[in-house]
Formats: sequence, C-alpha cells, structure tokens
Amino acid sequence: MLIITKLFFSALFGMMVFFSGIITPVAFKNLPEKNLSIFLRKVFPKLFALGFVLSIIGGVLLYVNNSFIPFVLSTIISLGFIVNLIFLTPKINYHKDNSVGEKKSLHEKKFAFFHRISVLIYLIQLILILTFLIKY
Repeated sequence: MLIITKLFFSALFGMMVFFSGIITPVAFKNLPEKNLSIFLRKVFPKLFALGFVLSIIGGVLLYVNNSFIPFVLSTIISLGFIVNLIFLTPKINYHKDNSVGEKKSLHEKKFAFFHRISVLIYLIQLILILTFLIKY
C-alpha cells in the first residue's frame, strides 16, 4: 500500500513542478496580460483542487497503513491546498483586480503579500512531498 501512496505523491510532486517550472513561465512569456490572467485564474484553482484530492487520497492510504508521521505530512500538504484554494486565491485575485486608482499602492502591496504566502505554502508542500518520497 505504501508504494501506491508513493505513486500518488510522486504524481502530485511532478504535477506541481511541471506547472511551476513549465506551464507558468511559458504562459507569462507568451500570453498577453489579459489572457494570462484568465488562464491562471482557470488553472490555479484546478491545480489546488487536484492537489487536495491527491493528497487526501494519499493521506487516507497512510492512515489505513498506520503510518503516522507520513499521515501528518499529508495532512499539512492537504491543508496547504485548501488554504490556497479557498482563502488565498480569492484574496490574490481581488487585490490584483483592484490595483488601480487611488488605492493602487495598497492593493499592490496586499497582492504581493498574499502571493508570497501562497508561493511559500507551495514550496513547503514540495519539500514535504519530497521528504515523504525520500524518507518513507
């Protein structure tokens, strides 16, 4: 059962690296800003939702296998996807949309703040997945 779980987390790790290392840079380089925004707003929620599903399935398998520490890692990874999906993405989009007019500076700062938190969570998730794949 641990091998199946590692397959889920390997797929998740590959998906995350592929998206951040290939898809996003290509989109930034080749899409006009309006289309880029539309594209990223469609793709990021799907990425976070799929990541949540894969990490939950992996977590259930780890729980059934009585693998406590990997289960905790999986729970943290799952929570990161939910925080990004439900809390941070709407805030990032709101502040990006309102980065005009007299409160432009405020919204740009808040956008940057929430975006940094989102990226930090994403990096922590990658580290936790890699830790699980190597150590367990």
